[in-house]
Amino acid sequence: MRRKWAKWINVQEKDSTMKVEKIPLAKVSGWGMQEDGNFGRPDRKFFQFVGAKISCKEREVSTWIQPLIEEVGQGVVIVLKKNGKESFLLQAKMEPGNYAGTGYVMLNATISASHSNLTQEHGGRKPMHAELIGAEVLKNLVTIPQDGGKYLGKRNFYGVIEIDDAVVAEISLGSNERWFSLEEMREAMEEDRVSEHLAQAMFTYLI
Repeated sequence: MRRKWAKWINVQEKDSTMKVEKIPLAKVSGWGMQEDGNFGRPDRKFFQFVGAKISCKEREVSTWIQPLIEEVGQGVVIVLKKNGKESFLLQAKMEPGNYAGTGYVMLNATISASHSNLTQEHGGRKPMHAELIGAEVLKNLVTIPQDGGKYLGKRNFYGVIEIDDAVVAEISLGSNERWFSLEEMREAMEEDRVSEHLAQAMFTYLI
């Protein structure tokens, strides 16, 4: 008998409408080489690719040149947890860089958003439950640096926030959201269904 969480995420994958086609960077409308020599948007929102010239005697080669991703602001990754219970609210989230064979769907934190998404620079709606992010919440989060081989000085806020029954009762779950036990999350990780952001957020809870 298949586990309930696996059946649930399989439905999310089948219902996914995301399609991703690789195209040349020159055809990425709204983005391009800017006057400062970086590849990004004219308004410099979201992120841009910058060039870096590196020298380091301790690495495999002593000098090299590569692009790095420089992102605007710090992202926020939060997992909501029922107070006193190991029950965590997760979402099945589509991202264009996820595995195509999963419908681009991976299990992610309750809230996983870049600074530009939270400020609605894309002109769309805010991430679900973004109203729960306040100054007091941010104080309880941990800042984790991101992959320094790809990102330039990027850090995100991570954490697991406990909420009481009254707040839980007020949360309206989306069709792509589900409460997971810690054991279910472990099973999902073993089956390669957990995103990097969710794994990092849960690390702050488990240490």
